[in-house]
Amino acid sequence: MNYFLPNRWLPTAACKDRYRRGQVLIGAAYRHPPEKVIAILEAVAATVPRVLAKPAPKGLLLRYDDSAITYAIRYWIEDPMNGISVASEVGIAVWNAFSREGIEIPYPQRVLHMDGASNARTQI
Repeated sequence: MNYFLPNRWLPTAACKDRYRRGQVLIGAAYRHPPEKVIAILEAVAATVPRVLAKPAPKGLLLRYDDSAITYAIRYWIEDPMNGISVASEVGIAVWNAFSREGIEIPYPQRVLHMDGASNARTQI
């Protein structure tokens, strides 16, 4: 079977590698040391049966957001057709590990400071 691309033919024989990288994003509260969060992410992903041992899962600090530090756990799987279900398994395993280890997954919050509004009624 061949796939037709404009101005090219790409034989499927050229695409023998079925390995695919998966990723789950997760936020953790600022008070938790990044090294600890990353170590938990990597250890947890390694326990998910359909995540490949080599290359090993890799935890990364991606960015500092308003309410959390955003991390990624990247891992490799053998069958790309199972990508979403493996991501779900990894996400559930991370949630359980964070709960066990006391790592908070924060939700967005806003603090409003109002100057000179001591007599005003405020509804949010």
